[in-house]
Amino acid sequence: MINWRKLTVITTLSCYLVWNLIFIVQGEIPPSFFKYVTKLPCPSSGGIRSLRSLIQGNIRESLLYNPFTLVYIFLILLSGILMAKGIIEKKKLLLPQWIFYAWIALLGISWITKFILPSQYW
Repeated sequence: MINWRKLTVITTLSCYLVWNLIFIVQGEIPPSFFKYVTKLPCPSSGGIRSLRSLIQGNIRESLLYNPFTLVYIFLILLSGILMAKGIIEKKKLLLPQWIFYAWIALLGISWITKFILPSQYW
């Protein structure tokens, strides 16, 4: 019997990796697939440009590209640390429920904010 859930995850991940690889091989930063298809920004769109601007000292531009870049980085690192802890302790790999709600809240707030910011920063 086909495990449709597993097949969907593998297919989606494969498509995502190929999409990114096409641009990386050309020496470009891959655009958001969601934005490419819908012309609407993803909540995390502009994260790389935001981080690059921040490193260059352009705080205003960094905030316009994505005002939540540092929060995303924090949640990614925290999630990774908690997952690594679970692996080391040989526990079931589940993040605490509050991390799930933090991600949902951040994505929602980020998406609303994207539509408030000028579209040239999408």
